[in-house]
Amino acid sequence: MRLKYKYETLDDVHFYQEYIGRVLQRRMTRRNTLGYVTRESTNYDWLKDAAGGLIIDADSQMISDDDGSEVELQSPGIAKERVPKRGPGRVAVIVANHLGWPEIFNLVCSPIFPGFTPKKEIVELPFAGTIATGLSSLFVSRGANPEEREKVVEEIVERQRLIEVDNLPYQPFCVFAEGTTSNGRALLPFKRGAFAAMRTVQPCFVTLSDGQAVRPCYDIMNLPELLVMLCSRFSFTTSTLTIMPPFMPNEKMLELHADKGEQDWEIFAWCVRDAISKYGSLPKSEGSLREKNTYSSLYSGKAKEIEIGGKTYDSTMFGQDSKKNYDKMPEDPEAEQTKDDEIGEK
Repeated sequence: MRLKYKYETLDDVHFYQEYIGRVLQRRMTRRNTLGYVTRESTNYDWLKDAAGGLIIDADSQMISDDDGSEVELQSPGIAKERVPKRGPGRVAVIVANHLGWPEIFNLVCSPIFPGFTPKKEIVELPFAGTIATGLSSLFVSRGANPEEREKVVEEIVERQRLIEVDNLPYQPFCVFAEGTTSNGRALLPFKRGAFAAMRTVQPCFVTLSDGQAVRPCYDIMNLPELLVMLCSRFSFTTSTLTIMPPFMPNEKMLELHADKGEQDWEIFAWCVRDAISKYGSLPKSEGSLREKNTYSSLYSGKAKEIEIGGKTYDSTMFGQDSKKNYDKMPEDPEAEQTKDDEIGEK
């Protein structure tokens, strides 16, 4: 697999003002590994130079008010209980789509170099636990009850505060906001975890090159089967990470898009998802995790017949008559995903 990354700037992603109701002016900062600013400029020429392990931080764009005056690092006129003032530290949360494992390599090999939000059991694993700990990952409990899920959200909010407000030398950490894996061809609805704090996030997305017999997405296929198929093919997949400019919410955004959600975080999540969908040409899917798990049970042979969206599908889809029954496949590309392995549930 070939890994690539590319930074996009406000010159490229020029439609953020549609969401926040303000004109953004570029100003970039470079920080060292401790999070301290080492360079500031309005010139993007040096942005892609990440040599020496330096961390590029594109979060400190300036917001122009309607009269042309500049307001730094904050959203004007915001009630603190709704959208907190932007802190002096780096962006704490990276929001990305989740294909299973290609995006993890992309992110770790990029200048962002974030931690993740693995389950607490990972810390005990000899290899993965050491790497995750070295990345300043936030280890969370993956409980199914509402109390444990709420605790996870609180831990994310607190880590965001420590990084962005207190400017402590933690690595930024990635939250896979869809709450599950996908095949990378669409975006599922975003969950609450990354957006509950109403603080700046950095949207990213990973795309895979087309024309491959096997896509390296850990969705409904078991991992051993997937690895055998990947090792048996005679081609390479290019996995490209696109790093968009950080997205800073403000009260104007909540007013302009009040119809997109009942709670502030839902509006914020909708705007970020819409921006990724628009720039990455990734269609939105409203498929649910329950539908994916149901489809997975048919694929694995645990169920002989399932019903999704009022349509019935049976095991002949994967048998000798699968070609004849191909038209029975779910139209929703995200209804084929499974694996609830990332946090962010409501």
